[in-house]
Amino acid sequence: MNFKSSEINNWYGSKSGEINAKLITETVNRLFFLPHDKNIIYVGPSLVIKKLMSENYNFNSFYISTSECADLKAELQKLPFRDDSVDCVVLIHSLEMDQDPHAVFRETDRVLTDDGQLIIAGFNRVSFLGLYSFLPIRSIFRNKNYIKISRLSDWMSLFSYDIKHIFS
Repeated sequence: MNFKSSEINNWYGSKSGEINAKLITETVNRLFFLPHDKNIIYVGPSLVIKKLMSENYNFNSFYISTSECADLKAELQKLPFRDDSVDCVVLIHSLEMDQDPHAVFRETDRVLTDDGQLIIAGFNRVSFLGLYSFLPIRSIFRNKNYIKISRLSDWMSLFSYDIKHIFS
């Protein structure tokens, strides 16, 4: 079973979620330059995405989701952009929330320019949060399909991406 968007959004409203959102936004802001004159799309939980967007304001950036609070309402597997038209794609838990994460990756590759940046953040089963999936407590992390870093690396190689940073 994959993560549901509502589960992740609710979790980001908790103290643990707030801490994780802060870690994601600080890491993205510290390590990646999100230019103000480029086309950027953000996909993921609204609480994290809105924080990232407010700290990296750009007239050409869009939050894409099927929810009402999105800048553009669209399915991730059918992005409303031409081929090679987006300079940066930020995917926060987007691969975990989709039934076909490889299709999402292909669609992201389709819209991304040749020299574009792809930023992916997701849950790691071998992290502190992933340990919750093994404990006999009620948690959104139990019985979920996690995308392994090795699998993501394989996809990146298949699409000829250079991997700059991996954090777990």
